Amino acid sequence: NDFRYMRTLLDQWQGLLFAEDTVSGIDADKFRHAYANMYKQMGSYYFCIADDSLYAYGKAVDCYTRSLSTLQRGRNIITLNQKTVLNTELAQIHYKFGHYGDALRYLSSNMDVYDSNFMVGEWMETSAYYALCLARLKRFPEAFEAVEGISPHNELLRTKGKIYSLAAEATDDNGPLWLKAYDCYREYFVIQQDTLKRNFNNLTPQQREQYWLRKYRFMADCYRLENEIEGVTPGFLYNVALLNKNILLQ
Repeated sequence: NDFRYMRTLLDQWQGLLFAEDTVSGIDADKFRHAYANMYKQMGSYYFCIADDSLYAYGKAVDCYTRSLSTLQRGRNIITLNQKTVLNTELAQIHYKFGHYGDALRYLSSNMDVYDSNFMVGEWMETSAYYALCLARLKRFPEAFEAVEGISPHNELLRTKGKIYSLAAEATDDNGPLWLKAYDCYREYFVIQQDTLKRNFNNLTPQQREQYWLRKYRFMADCYRLENEIEGVTPGFLYNVALLNKNILLQ
């Protein structure tokens, strides 16, 4: 019902948006922002149900793109937050469906915004995703250069581990790159374990579930290492699985 309501409002506002003799100035900008927000909500709806649906993927991209272009057409300059949020949504949906080149384009746009506005934390996080897209495209020298230019932080270790794994797969590496991936994952896990021990009692059941949903792919990556290299101790794999599963069981 909510979705049909949004669709009805969009149909009503679309005529007003392009009728220059009906609304102008500040009123026109208000309409544009409302119109863009409705398209963003519809894009988020399609994103949530996309999974393997190319139809939903296309609708999500279309809605986010329309929201972005509508805001950029306004008299007032689009806010940085609006632009970066929509760029991030577009990058994520493209990445999800393997369109890594398109994802790079939106991540690069955000990095320019963060760099010019001295938003260091946001720039580092986006740079890590940017490097991962480069690795997915098998542009490994660029990917390694990108991550080496980022100050060390928790999630960067996981990203570097993934990039080493992708490089090892692509080059039939039989040891060194897999070992580098293992070192990154092991260090990342130690930090995660310590963080959870300090904050576990403050997590709600919903937050524990969300944490597990974010980390289950990390578990799969760790188990992949066992099949590729010697030296991955059973204890490490056991601890990874036990910690993450226990979060849901508590």
